[in-house]
Amino acid sequence: AREALPAPRPAVKPTRLARLGRQAAMAFLVATVSLSGIAGYKTVEFSQARQEAAQTALSIFYGDDLYIFTDQYADERINRDVLPVLKEWTATGKAPAAALAKALEVLRTSPDPKADNILETVFKRADFLALTDASETLMLRTLIERDNDQVWRFLNEYMAQNGENPASAKRLVKMIQLGAEIGSEDVFRNLFHFLKSPNQQVKSAAANAIRTSLMAPEKAGQFAERLKAVTAKHATDPLINMWVAFFALDRLAGADASTVPVSSIDGVLSTALKAAAKADAARLGLIAQVKPGEEDKLPPPVMAQALGLMARSLDRAAQQGVNADPISLAARQQVDEAVKALIVEGVTAFPDLKARLIADGVMAPDVPGSRYGGSEYDGYDDYHGHGGRFGGYSAPTAGYRDHYTKAQLAALATAIQDEAAKAGAAAKPEQREFADRALKVLDAAAPVAEKSGMPQGGTAAEAAAADMNQLLVDVHAKLPGTTALNELRDAGLAPIANIGNDKDRSYRQAYTAEELVKVRTLFSDILARGETRQDGKSFPLTWDQKRFMADAVAKADALVKKHYPAASASLPADELAAPLADVAAAVTKGDAAGLAKALKNLEAAYAKAPVKDVVLARFQAAYSAQAAGFKDEVRFQILEFWLARLAADGAKLDVEGVQKTLDSVAPNMMEAKVALKAYDRLASALTAAQAAGQDVTALRAFAQNQLVEGARRTLGGTKDAVSADAYAAFQASLAEGRVLIGDKVLRSALKPVHLRALAAALDKTLSAPGAKAKATKAWTTSTVSSLLKVAAAAGFPDGGSVPEVVADLANEALSKGDSVFPGHTWYDKLRAANLAPAGKGTSWEKDLSASYSP
Repeated sequence: AREALPAPRPAVKPTRLARLGRQAAMAFLVATVSLSGIAGYKTVEFSQARQEAAQTALSIFYGDDLYIFTDQYADERINRDVLPVLKEWTATGKAPAAALAKALEVLRTSPDPKADNILETVFKRADFLALTDASETLMLRTLIERDNDQVWRFLNEYMAQNGENPASAKRLVKMIQLGAEIGSEDVFRNLFHFLKSPNQQVKSAAANAIRTSLMAPEKAGQFAERLKAVTAKHATDPLINMWVAFFALDRLAGADASTVPVSSIDGVLSTALKAAAKADAARLGLIAQVKPGEEDKLPPPVMAQALGLMARSLDRAAQQGVNADPISLAARQQVDEAVKALIVEGVTAFPDLKARLIADGVMAPDVPGSRYGGSEYDGYDDYHGHGGRFGGYSAPTAGYRDHYTKAQLAALATAIQDEAAKAGAAAKPEQREFADRALKVLDAAAPVAEKSGMPQGGTAAEAAAADMNQLLVDVHAKLPGTTALNELRDAGLAPIANIGNDKDRSYRQAYTAEELVKVRTLFSDILARGETRQDGKSFPLTWDQKRFMADAVAKADALVKKHYPAASASLPADELAAPLADVAAAVTKGDAAGLAKALKNLEAAYAKAPVKDVVLARFQAAYSAQAAGFKDEVRFQILEFWLARLAADGAKLDVEGVQKTLDSVAPNMMEAKVALKAYDRLASALTAAQAAGQDVTALRAFAQNQLVEGARRTLGGTKDAVSADAYAAFQASLAEGRVLIGDKVLRSALKPVHLRALAAALDKTLSAPGAKAKATKAWTTSTVSSLLKVAAAAGFPDGGSVPEVVADLANEALSKGDSVFPGHTWYDKLRAANLAPAGKGTSWEKDLSASYSP
């Protein structure tokens, strides 16, 4: 607005003597004008003298700002409604309130940027002008609404020069109050200017107004965004950015800090402190004026001051007894970022520093570069595509860490001291400045690291955390929502903060033996109750999650044994692993008594568990760990055990879990001789379960799968036993009996009619002479016979009646429509037309009607 105008000199706070002098001059001029009016002199000389007196009054009163009366204005209202009022004010010591209010309203709404010059002039002389309360309010409101850098430069200068002026302080406080009432975001961001006032009253009023605005319920979710906007507006002002950091830290020290997303505050602090630290560039320009050893004469580093602010904020949180986890995490993050920045700068300032830091473990070794593109031939680098390819190598990546320990901070400080000492008198100015700044920042970082819980480095508890936290990240990802972290926090085993799932910050960075055992116990408790809990709600675990948690308990046991061997004695024994191992040992030895005892112990562990799914999940974990060496007879014993449980407790066991458990010990995984016993046991279990009124959904699904897998086995055995021609004839017989469908593919659902067709085809094909065919016929026909018993016990429809045969053919024909309609919507259309049972399946063998009426 004022670039084309002569820049006024900075306002100087008038002394008391100067103010009295100006007041006396004003009184004299007013008295002179009054007396001359009474005398009635009308000479030209007197008129000229009076004009000169008026001009003298203007000059005395407005001083360097007199130019506002001679400047050119684009807004004609200024010349008409503003300047005459100000002249009259000066000439008479008063002006009509209405005229003055109109003048200020003109300045407030004027599009002319030079209107701000007049506002500044009025504001500077407000102590001497007879402003009414309404006029002053309008003037102050107009100024604070201005989002104009020139106006705020003026106000910043005014505040600096009038820090001890009570009238100015009162006016500035009123201005802050008006800004709080206006409440716009532009005004909110401008309130930060008042924090630079040397007057404590003004500064306190501004801080309270800003804090009140930030914490207003209707804007609670905008806290970080609003502070980021302040930093963006005042990016070059280090003092304001330090205040931004203060408000961010203050928010994390509040009673409800655990609800604040820490990552959002991280962003505010990082941006604000980086902006503030730019002021440190001035230190390099001053270093030449400071002798070596006298670097303390330089301004203190901004980051060191910021870290001091953090230390005090941490102390305040501790004194107030609030949850200090959020502010500790944020402060530690800033220490990590500051240290990393120093390392990046330091390896440039001191060439030998990098090797020292790698040796001390402060930096990781560089990650080697890698080849990209280029030829597929090793050792060949294409040159500008002459071979038809481009290739090259990426540069090595420096091993900067993102998180540090207290030991690494100390090692960094020592290394910088050593490098600075080695440089000695030959040190360059930038090396001297960096070494001084870095050591002061690290010195300020040490108490923050201590108070925020930064790991020491190299302890057994930290090694335990490195392993356990990776497992915790996996558990968090597997369990519903954020319930895993919530459970840890409720148990006092994780920071109570809104930090997300970050293995470096969401979890403890060190675990004692007792804490590691507590985590393991929590895993076991979640598994035992079959659910996670959060905010008074329960979230049942799926079978997959239960199975995962059973493995997590076992992994936690292993971690306790690895890091704290002595504490492993306190871990509860797995009630299923030992009996399972005993079953395997007894079968191997042929020890019938031992087998009976082991099975009894297995039954006792099952009976004792309040949630049967938990036993199923734990059994799966134990079985997976031991199954590699099991014989088929061991699998049979396990299958028999679980079939008996299903016959009695089918409704208490997860369907998916049952299916996966049975699949792991299924008859088709056994040799034919043992498999025959397993089929018979499966048939018995189905009969018993249905007689007891149990839900046999899982058992029937398992049975259907075994029909298919058992039949598949007979096909494979027959193929090995006969010639190619005989096997082709065998397949033709199976296709005729609709055991094979489509391109000679085994059905996915077999019914007794299909098994009978399979038995007939086997009998015909394997009746040829030869020992191999004879042996194959014996076990395959026995297998099909057992499968028929299973099908009967499961209650599967025969499939051989005319309506069923017709439905089977019709369903295969109907299935062709699935390729015409996208996304299996064909089946939805069939259901809508009542041509298919309700459900979501898309298998024509299993999910369409078993018969159709005419």
